[in-house]
Amino acid sequence: MTSISPDGQPPQRELRVTEWKWVLVAFAVLIVCAAVLVLTSSMAWPTVAFAVVILLVLVGATIPTLGAGLLRGGEEKRARVSALRQEGHDRASR
Repeated sequence: MTSISPDGQPPQRELRVTEWKWVLVAFAVLIVCAAVLVLTSSMAWPTVAFAVVILLVLVGATIPTLGAGLLRGGEEKRARVSALRQEGHDRASR
C-alpha cells in the first residue's frame, strides 16, 4: 500500500496501520452503498446471490497473488535482518 522510501526503509508501523484503517473504511462504505443499491432497486435475490458468488470467485482468484506478496514481505524482512547483522559484523571487524 505504501511505496518504499528512497532510503530503502519500510514505512513506519503507524503509517501502515492508518492506511489499513482507511482501506477498511472504504471497503465498509462500498458494502453499505452496494446494500443500499440492492435494497432500493428491483433486483431479484437470485441475481444478488449470483453477483456475490462471482465476487467471491474473483477474490479467490487473487489468493495466489496475495500469498506471494505475503511471502515476499517475509523474505524481504529476513534479508533486511541478515543485511543489518552482516553490516554490524563488518563494522565490528574493522
